Amino acid sequence: MSNAYDVTVCELLTAVCLYGLMLEYRDEAVREGRIFRIAVPVNLRPYFKEETPRNFFTCIPVELDPAQDQTPIWPRTIYA
Repeated sequence: MSNAYDVTVCELLTAVCLYGLMLEYRDEAVREGRIFRIAVPVNLRPYFKEETPRNFFTCIPVELDPAQDQTPIWPRTIYA
């Protein structure tokens, strides 16, 4: 399924997890003024041609504000 959206498995699982949190806890999060946050690991080896035996990555923070309408498009395209 990740190939259909040209994303990695990690990116797809992150989106699915955030979408699940949004469905389950949206009302509570809006009431309490909370934001969903997750850190996504990104492999930096393709961007820097460094030869290193160690892991070379960083974490990119992703935020989803449940008070804003940020309904993802992909569930409708899968199940439509």
